[in-house]
Amino acid sequence: MYITADQNNITLTPKNIAEEIIQNVNVIVSTVMGNVPLDRKFGISGEIIDTSSVKGKSKLMIYLLESVQDFEPRIEVTAVDFIEDIKSAAEGTLIPRLEVRIKDEYIS
Repeated sequence: MYITADQNNITLTPKNIAEEIIQNVNVIVSTVMGNVPLDRKFGISGEIIDTSSVKGKSKLMIYLLESVQDFEPRIEVTAVDFIEDIKSAAEGTLIPRLEVRIKDEYIS
């Protein structure tokens, strides 16, 4: 299953565990660390902003893996790649795309 960072694709009433987990991962990878008032360590570090896309990809991959592991332990990230947003005003904007597997004990 793939998850692409997209704040516009948030469901406030997930229908099942899988949908809830997907939503949680989407929020984690779409949030810049420091923006959640009661949990300033939630999200992805903003220090990768304005880095070159080659250097930024490797740093972002580390931040993604650490954050998802810390905040959504019900999944395993099996692959990470990036989509370059050519429609964005900011050239070189990277959109993370994670391939994940829900751990067996959470599948009902």
